[in-house]
Amino acid sequence: MLADLQTNKVKLVAVCSLMTFVTVVNPLLVRKSVDGGVSFNVVVVESLGEFMKLVVATTLFSYEQVSDPQFSAHRFWESLTGGALVDFVVTVSKSWPLFLIPGLAYLIQNSIYNLSVAAIGIPVFIIVTQISIPLSCVVSRLLLARKINSKQWIAVGSLTIGSMLGTSSQLVGLQFSHTFFIGILLALFTTCTSVGAGTFLEFLYTRHGLQSSLQSNNIRLYSAGVAWTWFYMLINYDTLLTEGLFHNWNMWIWIGIGWRCIMGQMIGIIMKYVGNADRVVINSVAQILIIMTGVFYFHDPFSVYLVLAFVITFSSFGAYMYYKEDVIAEVESPVRSDSEASFVSEIDEDNVRTA
Repeated sequence: MLADLQTNKVKLVAVCSLMTFVTVVNPLLVRKSVDGGVSFNVVVVESLGEFMKLVVATTLFSYEQVSDPQFSAHRFWESLTGGALVDFVVTVSKSWPLFLIPGLAYLIQNSIYNLSVAAIGIPVFIIVTQISIPLSCVVSRLLLARKINSKQWIAVGSLTIGSMLGTSSQLVGLQFSHTFFIGILLALFTTCTSVGAGTFLEFLYTRHGLQSSLQSNNIRLYSAGVAWTWFYMLINYDTLLTEGLFHNWNMWIWIGIGWRCIMGQMIGIIMKYVGNADRVVINSVAQILIIMTGVFYFHDPFSVYLVLAFVITFSSFGAYMYYKEDVIAEVESPVRSDSEASFVSEIDEDNVRTA
């Protein structure tokens, strides 16, 4: 039992470390893409990014089916004409509307983000949104019955303080006004929206989607993302016609889209096997690394508080993970729903009849 627990904790640290690295690199690619004051249509980038995530998830799901021992390639096309594929599509379609809810929430969050940042600035926005760390833990504990012990709660509190302290080193020239307080309210609304959407998404990946594989859930999520982003594009088609779809695009934008595909897969793994609260904790650690990278690479302002925040954040993160009780479950093979299993089993039955 103890050896198995240590093995799972090693996997947990490995997954969280990889997620932290992926999260740190993403905003750096964004900054490189807008280097020199280059402006482009963000909606097109988001739409293409969601589409590429869907393509990757569909490809990986197809690979899961083909690599299954019960799968037979020479009977594949005959199985497509049967009822198994239809049943699978119907099952996906029934649960797909639920994934539209977090998709819409994230779309609203991204839209409000620009308004809030314009009113209060990025550093203040980040400080306000760090409230999502304890809030996500509270919501996950109450609604999803996640195990968070007292030592982890202490780590969450110090982690929140450390994250805010690190971002405070970037504060310069604050001007308190009516617009500033509106921006604070928008940042708080964004935080609540993000926590609610993340918690509901964890519910879909674990409780509701327990009998579905990771990639089938990813297909549902990113197809919903494609639907919302393309709908948003249609609403703003006049702007797209004026500026063009790929106006001012550069190499860094394309690299960023590819990196988002990796990030999308990592988020799916975190949601299904770790949890939304841990994802928020990982993001807070990544935020400190992003600020420090900006200091050394982009020559952002440096403060001694940043060093203190680094020590507090990483020690708190280490304590949070060390005292974590529920770790990644061992998964020998992808768990399929009845429709997914029948899609493979029908192929196997055809092979038996042929033999």
